[in-house]
Amino acid sequence: MTNAQMAEKPPTDVPSGRGRSIFISYSRKDKKFAQKLAKSLRDADAKVWIDENDIRIGENYVKKITAAIEEHAEFLIILTPAAVQSEFMDLELLEALEKKRALLPVMWRKCKLPLLIKNRQYFDFVSFSYKEGLAQILRRKSERPPWYRRLWGYIRETPVVAIFAIVASTLYTAHRLTPSHTSATLLDDHKPAALTLQLQNHGGRSSTIIGGYRLRFGDLPIVDEPLDSAQTQPPAVVPGHDMVPVTLIKKSGFEPKKLPGDCYLTAKEIGKRLPGHNITLEVDVEESSDPTPDRPFHTLKIHFPAEQIGPFLMKGLPTDVPGGNCAP
Repeated sequence: MTNAQMAEKPPTDVPSGRGRSIFISYSRKDKKFAQKLAKSLRDADAKVWIDENDIRIGENYVKKITAAIEEHAEFLIILTPAAVQSEFMDLELLEALEKKRALLPVMWRKCKLPLLIKNRQYFDFVSFSYKEGLAQILRRKSERPPWYRRLWGYIRETPVVAIFAIVASTLYTAHRLTPSHTSATLLDDHKPAALTLQLQNHGGRSSTIIGGYRLRFGDLPIVDEPLDSAQTQPPAVVPGHDMVPVTLIKKSGFEPKKLPGDCYLTAKEIGKRLPGHNITLEVDVEESSDPTPDRPFHTLKIHFPAEQIGPFLMKGLPTDVPGGNCAP
């Protein structure tokens, strides 16, 4: 048997993937590795979905990918320099996070982790062999961790530990029932086509997003505008002690504000004014504590430098404006 044939032969001494249901997200440049990994997981009896037909962005892409992520319990994302630059993979990752799928980040080529998963552990195919990396993935849910087995062994044999476990469980339950307290952060992900807002609930009970998302431009000559959610079903609930990312877009574009003399600034002229100005993003949130008739919700206000979303604004502003340019 040649070396090439041996390399392609799937490992046989790996854990079983029976009962696993995995969606694979990857860059087209890494297709060969993605197909190899999909085959290895299927050989281990896992149910695997991988886009092998080069689906392009559009209605069919959205419907097919959304349905596939919905159908599979785990979301495996292959991380490479090409992958972290892909907007398609960003959309798939956001969909998986929204649907709370178990994440399986696989580091195939050394790169920076995407902002939304930068603090998560990954399966290392750079430092370890392919067979070792595959075994790591397949062991992900098939085995209970050693600390879990030791804890329940102590509880069965030691009454003191059992009492401690009951107290800890009670405290944890109380922790989960604390009123919601929601904050929001605009992530600096340098995407010209969209903004990424991260909502975080610091309380135990859920909060509800009841209003839209609005940009207030302050003294910049741009008309205040609402934003649209890129998700087909924008998240309305932020679960307790959880984070929810929201992708925001502007379908109709932005409108320059009329200045004295019935004139408007061009997009290029507005871009030059961005440094030194602030923009506010507003979100209406209803917390779990009982709202009052005169205050049914509160408005989160995220203030940030205007140049942080410069590309996003320039993409939405018209290139030609009525009334000509304003005098300097």
